[in-house]
Amino acid sequence: MSKLSTYVHVPMENRITVTLLCCASFVCIESLRKNWRPALTHLSNGLRIIESLPMSMLNKLRDTVSIYGSANNTEEELGMDYILRLFATWEVSCALFAENFKPVISVKLYRGRELDDKPLDEFESITQAHRAIVQYTRDIFALVWLFRDHQGDDQFWSQPIPRRQHEILSHRGDCMGGLFERFMAKPQAPPSGTGEHYSLQWLPPTVYPNLIASLGIEGRFKLWAEDPSAAPGRRFSASNRATTSKAAYEMRSAKYPYRSFSMKHNEETRHTYLALLASDGRLMVFENEQPENMSEYTPIDELSICTKPSRGEEVSFKVRFDPNPDPCYNAMQAGVANDSLALVVAGMAAVKIYRSRDVITTSYGVAQTQREFYLALEVGVHRGLVRDVAWAPGNIRGHDIIATACQDGFVRVFRIDTPHSSNEGKSWSTSELPRYENHQVQTCSRAGQLNDKQQHQSGLSASLAKSGSHAERHFSGQLGQVKHACKEIAKLDSHRTPVWRVGFDDDGQILASTGDDGKLVCYRQTPSGDWAKSSELAIVKTRMATP
Repeated sequence: MSKLSTYVHVPMENRITVTLLCCASFVCIESLRKNWRPALTHLSNGLRIIESLPMSMLNKLRDTVSIYGSANNTEEELGMDYILRLFATWEVSCALFAENFKPVISVKLYRGRELDDKPLDEFESITQAHRAIVQYTRDIFALVWLFRDHQGDDQFWSQPIPRRQHEILSHRGDCMGGLFERFMAKPQAPPSGTGEHYSLQWLPPTVYPNLIASLGIEGRFKLWAEDPSAAPGRRFSASNRATTSKAAYEMRSAKYPYRSFSMKHNEETRHTYLALLASDGRLMVFENEQPENMSEYTPIDELSICTKPSRGEEVSFKVRFDPNPDPCYNAMQAGVANDSLALVVAGMAAVKIYRSRDVITTSYGVAQTQREFYLALEVGVHRGLVRDVAWAPGNIRGHDIIATACQDGFVRVFRIDTPHSSNEGKSWSTSELPRYENHQVQTCSRAGQLNDKQQHQSGLSASLAKSGSHAERHFSGQLGQVKHACKEIAKLDSHRTPVWRVGFDDDGQILASTGDDGKLVCYRQTPSGDWAKSSELAIVKTRMATP
């Protein structure tokens, strides 16, 4: 780093910033490699440099007012403030887990303020509240480090100065609760129940009222119903009361939080389907019991797509419904039912496609049909965690197309086919390709025929059988299962960084992706069937001249 700061053409006043930036980069690189000891070494090197900085630079960390909204700060000052706050956050995290790791910034900011018992000001913004609690956390870590050799020493803590320092921080912590309660009662506070969201989905406008589905970081799935009579900005509310016109739905996993969801609305049957994927690899599919009834859902099927990840392991899960109203015509000719549901699921580094088929069960002597998902295809060519999957609309082409965003930096596009011979495939007769209402009649009649030949499973035994091992969901050639095949038709590396999101347009002709580089890259399919980069969108930061 010393050679880098010496030979690069950087002004002397900016060399400290460049050196700290190099330390931060090396910390990230070694952390990605899981080389924790070298990462701590680079972090310690950066903290030693910060320890030599004047207090005038570090005092800005104690300021609860953000400097980013001011026009008097230069870009260099903003960059240095960000780097210092980054190192201050890292050192607190390392002090929790690393033995004898000195929180340099926290100690330097705490010295000289040990007996400062000035009460905190009322919080006027969420930024001020956040910075106040962060500084309080730094003071706690500084006190613990300075008195690390006197834990349990009653004689030491009986001295007036250490006891007073402990009393000041304890009283400040008690006051924090009241400050937050009063701030949350103010209009500028965030609304109650708000939080980060993993994903959102707007249901089709044919569903009334308009509904937005969301999945929060806490793992709670919600449907937000629009109230057209409410003021702008307040038209959506989360309510699970079935008696209101704004019917909404809410669900939360009891043990493992949900990490992805997908919804599909069938315009012909007016039914809505919901798929939820939990962090332990459990996939649950629901259907509303009555058409356009969004307040109650009944489970269709539940299965495990992969083994449960180990504790502390980085996870990645995604689920998406086939957005097309019907399967492609080649799939239907191969034997896929018209009303079959299809899901593409990403679990860790594997991508799987599940299709539903109708199975016949008997409950109290009455034959009935149930949907059951089977593993139609598994794609295992990814060399990292699969961050996102997308299913292309427009399967009039006769085959399906899916795309994946992988941590290895590639966007992959796959073609999904249902190979079959002309002798095995069905014709286009309406009797062999029934519509939705006729399909139920045909299934029930087939159930009556089978009931005379064999004894059916009861509802309880069928449920127990469906919740069995992974092998029961693999392709086994049973009735209703159709063999699928995939072919990788594109492997795009325009980002050259981990890719996080991927998606198709409404026609399935344009593919877009975003990655760590902060760019939105669009691809188009060429006449030969390949996918090529067509455009790129990036945000450029410029300084606007004030009049």
